[in-house]
Amino acid sequence: MENINGEVIKQLRKDKGLTQQDLASKSSVSQAHIARIENGTVDPRLSTVNSLLKALSDDKATLTVRDVMSKPIHSVSPHKTVQEASRLMIESGISQIPVILNGVVGTITERDIIKRITNNPTVKDLLVRDIMSDPLPTVAEGSLLKDVEPILEVFPAVIVSQKGGNLVGIVSRADIISTI
Repeated sequence: MENINGEVIKQLRKDKGLTQQDLASKSSVSQAHIARIENGTVDPRLSTVNSLLKALSDDKATLTVRDVMSKPIHSVSPHKTVQEASRLMIESGISQIPVILNGVVGTITERDIIKRITNNPTVKDLLVRDIMSDPLPTVAEGSLLKDVEPILEVFPAVIVSQKGGNLVGIVSRADIISTI
């Protein structure tokens, strides 16, 4: 077996697309200690290496929203028509789209459209802002999937953001199912 050293830990972490802080959150090893291990200035205990390796494994308990999110994020302006939004949903194979205008202002879902079609056959000409729902919740890209699961029991998806608020993806119930 290959000798597990700081360089191996660093490469595994980078292969997963994790920052040292992400790994610290997943492993309960401090970011400063991970930095020292990766730089070779400290020789970690076996228990620390095991904790880091477990966090870097494909164990479902350590999956983050970054690991399963769909990207890029598709969005629509509140000034677009429902027909334009529904075409984008069909072409992209998605069931909801964040509505963005200087930030997330709402969500349009298949359900929003279907609810109105029976009472209004011209729903396609309405503007997205006229039928959109409240915005989807936003979570940090390093959030553990197991912590987001309760949110997905209430909402069809969550928006994923980086530090600084940049939207980088979306996690839907279908994305979770695809991890099986």
